Amino acid sequence: MTVEKAAYHHGDLRAKLIDAAIDCVETDGVSKLSLRKIAGQLGVSHNAPYMHFASKDALLDAVVAAGFGKLRTNIADAGGQHTLTRSDWSGRVKAGFAAYIAFARERPGLYALMHIPRSKADSEAGTSDANQAGRATLASLAATLEAGQRLGKVRPGDTSEMALWVWATLHGLSSLTLDQRSAFGGRTPLAVSEAVLDHLIRALAD
Repeated sequence: MTVEKAAYHHGDLRAKLIDAAIDCVETDGVSKLSLRKIAGQLGVSHNAPYMHFASKDALLDAVVAAGFGKLRTNIADAGGQHTLTRSDWSGRVKAGFAAYIAFARERPGLYALMHIPRSKADSEAGTSDANQAGRATLASLAATLEAGQRLGKVRPGDTSEMALWVWATLHGLSSLTLDQRSAFGGRTPLAVSEAVLDHLIRALAD
């Protein structure tokens, strides 16, 4: 068996294709990404990726889904894996929110791709892996807010609507603090993020 065939039959080729695509998005941008290029980097035949992805768009869809998965993992790790309590809810949720912003700062190419709407057909059908991953992220946030309500740390209300508000706030804050701005008055992007997150946590309770 040749090296090429061994790589082709490697069980985790799909995952390797996604990881390589994420690296390409960060270093070269989406426009430079191609299945042929990724295949060459991994040392497999040009046809091998098509056994997993029918097109570049299909690969990008998987990249976005993986990106949201990584984002949720980072948030969960930052907030800790044990059950939230009344005494630690605010600190742990703030840490999770900070992890969201850090993800956007550390992976700007991937983060931007994650927030480009998928195809109209997929969006209407709701079948896109990327769309499902986005909904799962929003549902996870809503569940965290529901836990806060049970602990008396979040005001009563529709947590799905609150989750949209929080997500919009985090997204805007992530974009705003990617670089130093004169409007920050000398404060660093990190300091601005900390201040806004403190206000966000308090606003959830009021």
